[in-house]
Amino acid sequence: LNGGYVTYYDQKGLRVQELEGLLGLTALDDGILAPVTKLDVLLELKRLAQAKRAELQHRRPAGHDRTLYGRAPASTNAEQIVATSSDLLKKIESRGRKKEEEILALQDFLAGFNATRGDAAQPKEAETDDEPPPTGITDPHSEHKRVHSVDPGSTCAAEDARARGISAGEFRSHCARILAALEEPAAKQKLEKLPVCLYLLRELKARPRIAEVQAQGWGTLSKLAQQSEQWRSQARKQACGLRHVAVAALEANREVVEVVKAIFGAVRDLALDDFSAVELAADCGIDAIAAAMRSHPGHAGVQLAGCQALWNLATEAVNKEKMVQGSGLQAVLHALLGHQEAARVQEAGCMALCHLAQPEGNKLGIAAAGGVRAVLGSMQAQAGVARVQLPACRVLQCLAADEGIAEQIMADGGASAVVQAMRCANACVQLAGCRVLWNLASWSCCKIVADGGVGAVVAAMVQFPGHAQLQTAGLQNLQKMASSCVSSRKRALHDGGVAAVVCALDAHVGTAELQTAGCQALCNLAIDGDLEGAFVDSGGIEAVLAAMRAHLGHTAVQLAGCRALCNLAGKPHNQTQGVTLCPAWHGVMMINDELYPMAGLTSSNWHLKRTRVTKGCKKLDLLRYHI
Repeated sequence: LNGGYVTYYDQKGLRVQELEGLLGLTALDDGILAPVTKLDVLLELKRLAQAKRAELQHRRPAGHDRTLYGRAPASTNAEQIVATSSDLLKKIESRGRKKEEEILALQDFLAGFNATRGDAAQPKEAETDDEPPPTGITDPHSEHKRVHSVDPGSTCAAEDARARGISAGEFRSHCARILAALEEPAAKQKLEKLPVCLYLLRELKARPRIAEVQAQGWGTLSKLAQQSEQWRSQARKQACGLRHVAVAALEANREVVEVVKAIFGAVRDLALDDFSAVELAADCGIDAIAAAMRSHPGHAGVQLAGCQALWNLATEAVNKEKMVQGSGLQAVLHALLGHQEAARVQEAGCMALCHLAQPEGNKLGIAAAGGVRAVLGSMQAQAGVARVQLPACRVLQCLAADEGIAEQIMADGGASAVVQAMRCANACVQLAGCRVLWNLASWSCCKIVADGGVGAVVAAMVQFPGHAQLQTAGLQNLQKMASSCVSSRKRALHDGGVAAVVCALDAHVGTAELQTAGCQALCNLAIDGDLEGAFVDSGGIEAVLAAMRAHLGHTAVQLAGCRALCNLAGKPHNQTQGVTLCPAWHGVMMINDELYPMAGLTSSNWHLKRTRVTKGCKKLDLLRYHI
């Protein structure tokens, strides 16, 4: 019983169908049947049972006495239906009476709770963006509120008169007292045992057009959901009804800013629960949020709250496709394009896109809708703001995994925007930027080098030497960029790339993935013979040997180290250094003038040529490797 709505579930807890009321006849009144005879219910149950039996008979294979489920259908005679239906009605009525008693107990508790303090405790306004709303839009913080009082002759007054024994003013007072009770441990403990969310839902459902009630009721639900998982679990039981009531309230109060923001805030906080996130987004839930956002295109506070609600809803996989194919994606993009100067709107919108871009099937839809330009516009408008640059880079990272979208990102100046973002002194932004560049380098490496990608990566590695993930991502970028062209290798040498690689190898000897990436980067940087001399001065050979000694049993490290040493052995100066360090070279061993790899490697793994001994010095006559 979800606040007057019934949801049918199969044995696995998955929603099968959702009907307003019982069997499509009438709405349940919090568990108590509205005026409808038991005979009507029994007849409807009998009809459904007969339809189910006909379906099972139709699905039975020809010549078989059993259904697809492996058992014969149960008997559906009228006597059993009447008996089962009577038990069902008794349980419904019993549960309804129990819930009604609990709600009355809650009202008594709130009526006797420190009324003076409770009435003074008003819910805080939902957090809005720092920027003032554009001209012509009422400021929600000014004395001219858009929440209207109840006109005695209006439809709202009629709704209030039909409500369950309490007025709109009393309900608002109850909401304030609920929030005040949360501040006192004893009162909070008692409150947690009462059906607070069901009570709020019931009153919100009874007064959909009274703006004050909707604003304060949804604001109270938002505060409860922020408190703890326990309150979100209580609201989970009413998630289906909450969606219906929220949609009705948005339709009735779409022009009232405070109501829209309060509902968006409640959806944002309630969606922290996985089940509630799925239920709130079902049917027309996302479309209702998008429609309300379209009604206030110039109001930064509404756009912020809407993007935050869609952000949390987009964390569930089942909601992502709905939002991309429906109106949710367009609502986020319009918010990004319409409020580029509002940092918090840009952050929330980019975070929503980040979640939406994770499934492979959504990437093309986001790009086709203009997601790339919207994100790049956010990065340009909020240059230097880490809270915007981080989610924006993560969106580009997801989208750049597709070759066609990567080309679009490069054509729109994406590499330059990422390099600009990496100037933020924030390790998370630097890491996200390195990962974007790595994805883009798979398709257009030379353009990244021309836009300063190598210098940005090296600067990030130098700035955060103790960040293992950032160092690994930087090494992987240098390895990939150095494999593309001579200019990238020269740029890496000019920007201190070799020294950065050696420092990373020395600082994180125990991280096998990082050591592999570092050896691969040195291997590719040493492809050009005229650059090999720099590796000796920077300690490149010693770093490779140290990596191989530290990871004797790691195949990838040994392979990358051997290939790096092969490329470093092209110059006589490097060969002399190799002779000195060869006794400590545990990655390979000499047997009868032949080099044999250890740690499970074979000669076919790294294609070594013969090794000969000249004048007592071991000289490697090897191929150059390009990883």
